[in-house]
Amino acid sequence: MKTYSYSQLNTFKSCPEKYKIMYVDEKKNLKEGIEAFMGKRVHDTLEWVYSVYNIKRDVSFKDIEEFYDDNWTKNWHKEIYIVRDLDTEYYYSLGKHCLGNYYYKYGPEFSQNVYATEMMINFKLNGFTFRGIIDRLDYDGEGNWIIHDYKTGKTLLSNPAVKKDGQLALYQMAIAQENTIKDIKSVELRWHFLQQGIERSVVHTEESLNKIKENLKGMVHNIEDADSVEVGGFQPKETMLCNWCHYWEDCSIKDSTNPSNRAL
Repeated sequence: MKTYSYSQLNTFKSCPEKYKIMYVDEKKNLKEGIEAFMGKRVHDTLEWVYSVYNIKRDVSFKDIEEFYDDNWTKNWHKEIYIVRDLDTEYYYSLGKHCLGNYYYKYGPEFSQNVYATEMMINFKLNGFTFRGIIDRLDYDGEGNWIIHDYKTGKTLLSNPAVKKDGQLALYQMAIAQENTIKDIKSVELRWHFLQQGIERSVVHTEESLNKIKENLKGMVHNIEDADSVEVGGFQPKETMLCNWCHYWEDCSIKDSTNPSNRAL
């Protein structure tokens, strides 16, 4: 049985042909946009902040910088590319800016009631199998849970937009099925927009959660309908996002490689 993730649903929505290349044909591509690379380094650093190593001590911003620096260096590779007219130092500094915004809100104690970080989830939704990774899950011991998501991009979602967002709602559905989680009185979804230092929160009603569930189910049906067509089910969709796609060689409407520059 196929397993879906929210990122797969988004890929199909942005470009069905890219979805086919990545998840049906399973074409591998080692190229990585520097925005994604930076985002991973910030996520790794925040996971470390809440690790067992730091439970009983304050974490200074110097500690965070040192971990981020080391993590950036260890993971750097030759297939990182830059689309915009910016350089590696800009994105490296932007990652530190994201961490600084978070630190000055929650550091140096970072005393949140953390249940898990980078939590792998597998669950069912209307007969479809889903998987995902929760950036952080907090639990206060009294049935109240918070699902956190760290965003390092420049897009700041509005309050109405996060209420309709499917990703964290999907994760809320997942923890309701998690065998190790028994006591659920309330679930808050919280987005951390780290570039801007702004947070958005949502507590869904059963009605609003069901609307998102139906929308997600419809997205999966669209993918399966496309997959059932022998030819032409996965059409390309040309948008600005093509600039950040590294599958031009496999795309039916591109006749060259992506012109982005290798990061130095």
